[in-house]
Amino acid sequence: MGIIEMIAERRKEEGRKENQIATIKNMLAAGKLSMEEIAVYAGVSVYFVKKVRQGKI
Repeated sequence: MGIIEMIAERRKEEGRKENQIATIKNMLAAGKLSMEEIAVYAGVSVYFVKKVRQGKI
């Protein structure tokens, strides 16, 4: 894999993470789901959801 492909892959991963964070924030704001449910739907850990909720991510 060349450097250009590596950069493209990293940007793709960063975009995916940003989308996950935005989705988690929206679900938290709705207040209808538990952190465990949000973690399952977003495909992340409960720890990650807690960090987003605390504003640390």
